[in-house]
Amino acid sequence: MNFLAKKKKLDYLLLLIQNGEGISADYLSERSCTSKRTLYRCISDLKQMGYNIGYCAVRRSYYLIS
Repeated sequence: MNFLAKKKKLDYLLLLIQNGEGISADYLSERSCTSKRTLYRCISDLKQMGYNIGYCAVRRSYYLIS
């Protein structure tokens, strides 16, 4: 995946997480056309970029921490 494709994918994932109230990994991977493993890598990249993304184990969903 080249830089621009990855940047677009990260921006799209961030948009989905921001607009949703607890988005599951299945939903995110399906919408972004990636495997769950790639999704986890992308979320890790977003966290390294400074975004506070949390995970709720009860609801099994990701959310943006304000």
